Amino acid sequence: MRTIQIYWFFPLFVAVLVGAVVAVIDFQVTSFRNSYFAALEQEIGLRNHLFVGVCKAMIEQKMDPKKMDLYFRKQSENPFILRIKKVGGPTVFETSSSPDSFRRMLQVQRIRNIMRGPARDEVFFEYNPYHKTYFAYNAMTFSCSNNKYVLIMAEKCDSVTRLVRLSEFAIYVFSTMGIVIVAGLIIYFLAQVRSPLKRLKVSTREIASGNFDYPVYVPRTGIVREIAMSVRDMAEHLKGQILQLRRFETQRREFFGAISHAMKTPLTGILSAVEGIEQGALENPEYRKECINALKLQSGRLSELLHEFLALNTIEMLESKKERDFTPAYLADILYEATEGFFHNKNCPEFIFETGEYEEKEICVNQKLLVQAFENLFYNAILHGGATRISVRVSVSGGKSALTIDVCDNGTGIPVSDREKVFERFYSSLKSKNNPVPGNGLGLVIVRRVIELHGGTIAVVDGYGEWKTVFRIILPVSSEDI
Repeated sequence: MRTIQIYWFFPLFVAVLVGAVVAVIDFQVTSFRNSYFAALEQEIGLRNHLFVGVCKAMIEQKMDPKKMDLYFRKQSENPFILRIKKVGGPTVFETSSSPDSFRRMLQVQRIRNIMRGPARDEVFFEYNPYHKTYFAYNAMTFSCSNNKYVLIMAEKCDSVTRLVRLSEFAIYVFSTMGIVIVAGLIIYFLAQVRSPLKRLKVSTREIASGNFDYPVYVPRTGIVREIAMSVRDMAEHLKGQILQLRRFETQRREFFGAISHAMKTPLTGILSAVEGIEQGALENPEYRKECINALKLQSGRLSELLHEFLALNTIEMLESKKERDFTPAYLADILYEATEGFFHNKNCPEFIFETGEYEEKEICVNQKLLVQAFENLFYNAILHGGATRISVRVSVSGGKSALTIDVCDNGTGIPVSDREKVFERFYSSLKSKNNPVPGNGLGLVIVRRVIELHGGTIAVVDGYGEWKTVFRIILPVSSEDI
């Protein structure tokens, strides 16, 4: 909205600018007009002082009025009337060629008051609406032959009129141009802002109501385009966040559902063993041993489940972060750490690691989760496949941008129909002959989530040679690691 205010400020700025220009022009024209009036007033005043001197000489010489009239008519290009009269007495002389309207003007009481008031001996300018022009009025007193006379003059000033009209025309033109420009800008901004904003408002309402697939209107051009693009990006970001929240809510429900589903069987076994003890199993050595073994087995399964759920929770927390908490680690160290728990078992299989040059090179991973992923793969091979030999083979693929890790075992193998299902939550294939206890169905789910967290993929591929089951992991790494 701030950007819109800035854009709307532009027409106002232009309007103020045009008004300022018009005001400056008006000020300059007014100043020039006043200066012109002052210069003209001085010129007329000096000329009339000259006329006063001429009039004194003519009166003293008792010059013929016709000659006086001829002389005065030659002194100005503008029509005028000049009258000489005794103070308090009759008119001594008056130009004959002056229009009657000029004579009538000198009879107007307001003009007569100005002539005999404080403005006497000063030039007074006034616009005459009848003649549609300015007139200069002047009254000067002088003494001659022991008599007092007054020279009264009214002169038509067409040059002043042209100047005033020209200045008014200039102000009118600039004012009109300013109004047209501002009006044009307002119309332009209404077309460029109002209509797109209405359509953008519809889009934001739809998105606010939950319709995130509603397209945000982005005009091809105009000042609203940048705002619309920001709204679109914000809507996409908001959509992603809400979808992520929904996904987290679904995962949370699945998580708690998984806990209740997975813990149901071991808790039932523990309760059954406790009931057996309450019913006298301690007095029967065989029954007591059976109950104790059940408690150990189901307690172990509960501990394993808790371990698996904590791992899933850690994975989901890392998935929600934009930056992964990965640190450099040796792949050989990860594999050896994953096998530590199996060496204490009398049925420990033979492990074969073919890491090649990667035995002493670091890759950026979450070591703890990757160790658990390999542990789950090894445990799955032993528990469900009855494997006695497990091989891990590492090679470079994808133009040195990824590692291919094959985890192979010589167990019973996985049917083709089950290869996609083994990565589903709580799915377990047939019980192995060596270990009739089914798994919890989360081990391979965690393996897949860990690999995907690292940007990789995992799949069951066809076996080769003695290896019946092959889990192929494609793990992307940076070129610096390779």
